[in-house]
Amino acid sequence: MCNKQNIETMKISKIFLLLSVAAIAFSACETLPKQEVTYSPTFPVSGEYLVKVNYVSKLTNTDSVAANTSVFVFRTYNTSSNTKDTVWARLSKASSPGTSLTSFPFNFLGKASCNITSAIFSATNSNNLAFPVTDAKGNVTYPSITILEGKVLLGKANVPSKSVCDSVYVKFTTAKDPKRIYVLKGHRRTGFLEDENL
Repeated sequence: MCNKQNIETMKISKIFLLLSVAAIAFSACETLPKQEVTYSPTFPVSGEYLVKVNYVSKLTNTDSVAANTSVFVFRTYNTSSNTKDTVWARLSKASSPGTSLTSFPFNFLGKASCNITSAIFSATNSNNLAFPVTDAKGNVTYPSITILEGKVLLGKANVPSKSVCDSVYVKFTTAKDPKRIYVLKGHRRTGFLEDENL
């Protein structure tokens, strides 16, 4: 009699185990809805770009020469108002994130107007927050930055990883170094190591 009960209990246990495995298998195959990607209101202008910095002398109108041979990071991102027509624009050295913005006279941090449909941005005499100047009375002023031309060219960058990414072009002047017109050229950061050098 005991054997019969044990056999029945084992059968019930096996059936329960099979049903449990089947339930787990079916629930594991459940498909989730496609996740929607959300972007900043200033996309595709907003982003992080690796760039080289060149300049043209206003005085001699000489050909463009390297202002520095290092790779710099140009970032654009939305302001606290989170609107689609204004971005912060920032230029700093790539390899030294802790490096002060004041390390190079062409570095900047200022607001720019943007048009996300055309992927362009510009600024006229925007405060360059990278170089605060405090007078004897404690008043703070900032030299100006003017972005004459800024544009993101969607899918136009050629990078070593063969990734499709955007290129960026920025022409600007700064009151910190008024004798030069600076030009940034580069591409959106891809995250691939081979694309980190220009």
